[in-house]
Amino acid sequence: MEHPQPGRVVATVTRAAGLWFVNPCRVVYAEDQLDPLREAAFAYGTLSGHVESGEERFAIRFDPSSGEVGYEIVAFSRPAIFLSKLTYRWVRRFQQRFAAASAEALSRACR
Repeated sequence: MEHPQPGRVVATVTRAAGLWFVNPCRVVYAEDQLDPLREAAFAYGTLSGHVESGEERFAIRFDPSSGEVGYEIVAFSRPAIFLSKLTYRWVRRFQQRFAAASAEALSRACR
């Protein structure tokens, strides 16, 4: 798997309520130089065309003494298109489900 590279453009494709959305983002930074075996993080910022405007940071940490893996998502955003303004509460719920689903996917990948 490739590491996120600053400047790289990525996109998610999401289907909601029968509509498809392509959400472009750019990797803002990647942190894995300190101790890549114990901690890594990257963040991306949304680009024009994304349904939200903001940034999201993903971090993973490994504690070798306990064997525990920690995962964190920190995000801030606001609606960027009229539709996301109309469905703001639903969009927030969708984002929360994404965070839980990504943590579960990471857990499955680590097994």
